[in-house]
Amino acid sequence: FSVDYSPRIRGFTDCIRLWRLCLQHDDVPKGIEWIVQSHKRGRSSTMKKGLISSFQGSTLLPDGRRVPRQYDVCDGVDENLLLKDGIQFELLTTDEEDPDKDDADGQILFTPPAVSNADSYNVLKFYQLSDEVLQTLRTFIPTTPHDPREESGLSKTSLVPEFPFIPDDREDLLISSNQGSSILLVGRSGTGKTSIAVGRMWDLYKHSHAENWHGGAYNQVFVTANRVLRDQVRKSFQGMKHGFQ
Repeated sequence: FSVDYSPRIRGFTDCIRLWRLCLQHDDVPKGIEWIVQSHKRGRSSTMKKGLISSFQGSTLLPDGRRVPRQYDVCDGVDENLLLKDGIQFELLTTDEEDPDKDDADGQILFTPPAVSNADSYNVLKFYQLSDEVLQTLRTFIPTTPHDPREESGLSKTSLVPEFPFIPDDREDLLISSNQGSSILLVGRSGTGKTSIAVGRMWDLYKHSHAENWHGGAYNQVFVTANRVLRDQVRKSFQGMKHGFQ
């Protein structure tokens, strides 16, 4: 298991992270090495956080199931925690055999997995295994768009369902913000500005199409001077609509 941010509860919690499916046995060592290198690369990130369990006591239920723990973010990262976590990582050892030991009262270190390439400075993004994803895996059949306006933007290719990635706590704060005013987001290329904008549009789209929505018609416009970016955003958004339906 691992620990990651969950937009559903607006906090950090235990989770099961599915990295990849290896169809050939020979691919397993390569997959493991890729995971290790992603964690190693992520440990150099400035986004590391100290977390402490918000639940005191055992998470093991009488029937053998274990309840996911939730965590609060600590003020700063303790140097002793960095040292302990570094030793555990080098030895590839954890307290998974007894998850309630030590961690219930002490801190754990959270570092996001990152792209392992030496010239890359991006963290890895994962997707939630939601009901929509499972439904799509069972029933997906490639289709072509019927709307001529969509065809022009998608180059008449088949619509493939897309799903929003799991945002971190800072991204989720911007995506879910309902402060009722404009947001100015500044950053260099590749830092996720467009992803946050699309995520925010998608969050508003789902909200306005919910059964309990009574706000009337709701339209959104994505404006950019870059035609390639415009087409990519259109394709991504239409793909999410396709997956949501």
